Formats: sequence, structure tokens, C-alpha cells
Amino acid sequence: MTRVTSRDGRLPWFLRIFASSSRGVTLPRRVRPRWPGYCLFSRHPMPTRSTWVVARDHREGASLWRGWVRLAVPGRPVPAAMFHLRRALRGAGTVALAAGCFAFTECIVRPHTTGFASGLLYLMTFVLLLLPLIAWEHRRPLPLAVTVHPDRIEYAFHRRDTAEDFARLNAAPLVAPADASDADARRPHPGSKPTSST
Repeated sequence: MTRVTSRDGRLPWFLRIFASSSRGVTLPRRVRPRWPGYCLFSRHPMPTRSTWVVARDHREGASLWRGWVRLAVPGRPVPAAMFHLRRALRGAGTVALAAGCFAFTECIVRPHTTGFASGLLYLMTFVLLLLPLIAWEHRRPLPLAVTVHPDRIEYAFHRRDTAEDFARLNAAPLVAPADASDADARRPHPGSKPTSST
């Protein structure tokens, strides 16, 4: 298998713009996560309030009603609302990008080209415009990102201290960002030793 990282454990410079700066914690799907006693989005003490974060496992069947996971995450109303707005805008941005590329192809490209060439130009335009969007989203990640798999759930945190608190509370290992230095990746943290499940 080809090694992607360099000797110091970091990605090559041309891939770093696409690497997420979030820190990850993975828990089994059946395990109910334990959250820190503060707002996950602003870190203000607010242990009695929470907001719902919904994520979907796209690999678990094609049925629309399967694979959905709903998590109660501690968060104050205003920061939580801003978090949900950012999530919605990111999804809408991708849809708007696809619609804009389609309109560009239909109105400008198609009168001059047809068939395979038209489709290829649409695909090239979409990819070229999507790459900066992906790079921006990875360098400016959300405070919390949840990726659901059939057997596990991956939690990605933008803030290092929040990720460390979550890893410690759940006795789970913390994964450093892909573009972190080797010293940062091996930095000891409270959740570095996972406990065995029964």
C-alpha cells in the first residue's frame, strides 16, 4: 500500500488544503455517548439544555426511513441554531453549485457542443468549482460532525479541548487531524486508552 503521509506523519502540501482540521472520536453505535457539561458550540456552562443533531448512515440500505440517528447534544439555543444554519447552508451550497453548473451547461455550453462533450464539460466545471468548496469546508469545519456507520459512529470536533473532554468521558481514543504533526498526533490525552467492552 502506498504511503500518503511524509516522514513526519503529515500530508503532502498539495493535499493539506483538503484535510480536515477536526479531531475524531469513534464509539460503537450501540453506545450512548456521554457529553461534556457545557454547550458544545460555545463552551458556556449549560448542562440542562440540549439540541437534536440528526445524521444518516447512507450505507445502511436504500430505504429513506433506515439509518437515521438522532443525538441529544448539549447546546445553548442561539449557538445551536447557528450550528444548524451552517449545516443547512453547506448542503444548500452543494445543491446550488450543481444547479448553477447545469444552467451554465444548458445555456452556454450546449449551443456550441452536444452529446458527450457537453456532459464532460459539465462534469469538469462542477468538479473544478467543488474542489474549493470542499477545501473551505475542511479548513473551516463545523464544531461537531457526526458520521454514522452500520456498527459505529464517528464524532469530529473542531476544538481540541472539546474533543479531549469527550474522549475522556467516553474512555475512547482521540484521532488527531490528518495534517497534524507527528508530535501533535502522539500527544497524550485523557482518552487515549480505550476500555474493553463486555
